Amino acid sequence: MSREDRIAAKVERRAAKAEARLGEKIEDAYDESERTMSHDEACRDSVYSTPSMLTQIGICYMTQMKRFTKQRTIWTVLTLLIAIPVLYYVFTEVLTVNGAPLIDPHWNVANIGMATVLALAPVITIFLSTNLCGAMLPQEFNERTAYLSLPLPMSRFSFYIGKFLSGFTLVMGVTAMAYGIAIAIVLPNSNLAYTSNMFSSLMTMVAGVFFFCAFSYMLSAKSKRGATMKSLLILLIGLPILAFALSYVFYTVNMDVLCPITGYFPCFIPDVAVMTMGTPQLSMMSGTASLYGMLNAFGVISALPGFELCTDTVVVSAIAMILGILCLMRGYHVISRRDM
Repeated sequence: MSREDRIAAKVERRAAKAEARLGEKIEDAYDESERTMSHDEACRDSVYSTPSMLTQIGICYMTQMKRFTKQRTIWTVLTLLIAIPVLYYVFTEVLTVNGAPLIDPHWNVANIGMATVLALAPVITIFLSTNLCGAMLPQEFNERTAYLSLPLPMSRFSFYIGKFLSGFTLVMGVTAMAYGIAIAIVLPNSNLAYTSNMFSSLMTMVAGVFFFCAFSYMLSAKSKRGATMKSLLILLIGLPILAFALSYVFYTVNMDVLCPITGYFPCFIPDVAVMTMGTPQLSMMSGTASLYGMLNAFGVISALPGFELCTDTVVVSAIAMILGILCLMRGYHVISRRDM
């Protein structure tokens, strides 16, 4: 008797004893046909491959969004959104000048009311963009989490773009919600609304947010501690002053034809977006929360020779998108060459 027969007989005896002890028949469910399967057939359901680029980007995107929920970012965002109706109530119902509210809550045209509600949009969009996108990459390297992510089957491009899209989505989501809140506040007390101007303003703001996020993200690619303050100062103060100075130089050297170019600097996009709906009204002062808006409210811009804010939203949006893509390309060039 062979060894296999002895093993089979032993198994049968054990089964018979168990059957006699338990009073039920035990059937062997082992499929003898499985023994004839080759290695390839046995592993036919196992597929090993690198995830697609879109999958990698999606994983990195969702990971960064989860990190945002565990940080103070989400509370900052919610505070800013809640502050819009609160401030509107304060300016229309609480604060008064000579018995009249600082802002009249009744609007003939809803667009002007929206422009007034969104007067803080320039500084808020730049602040959020620089805080979110100017610190993500340095935070990854400082906390050493990048050294755990990049050795995985994930390209540096997917890692880079996924994190950027998460920051851009959050900032743009806040901006869109701010527009929605402004519409909800203003429309009930308005007689007329130009929806085409509202849509054009929103699309212009999308282009502006894209540039701000891409610019801050590019600066952070080289930074070890983040580029939040540097990006904020450049976008809020540096670029506007450069535009004013160039317009003055072009005007003084009799190159007036070049003066309109300075009005298309992307740092003015939020102002263009707000002005597309109308001039914000706050008591006797009209202006937005930006360097240009404040100078314009006090009459400095009108006295500045040569400078004029652009009015073509399509052109300025295209410029912002192109410059934003160039900033992303430059930032990726730095990350792709960075030693791990």
